[in-house]
Amino acid sequence: MQARVMLLYLVKRGFTEESIAIALNVNQSTISRILSGKIQEPRGSLVNTIRYLFEKEQNKQVDSIISFRNGQGQ
Repeated sequence: MQARVMLLYLVKRGFTEESIAIALNVNQSTISRILSGKIQEPRGSLVNTIRYLFEKEQNKQVDSIISFRNGQGQ
């Protein structure tokens, strides 16, 4: 999956460019350039850390749905 798509997902989940940048230990301008398409192929290590944050957030969402379905979300 492309870094830009993963970042867009995180933004839709409420993350700001700055909070993503802090979590990934990069400048906010780097996140902005990826989101705008100015950087189309970020370095591999950055893509890996974006993927890690993306998957962590997805797992949180899945856990929340499972808890809700099991009656624990009330």
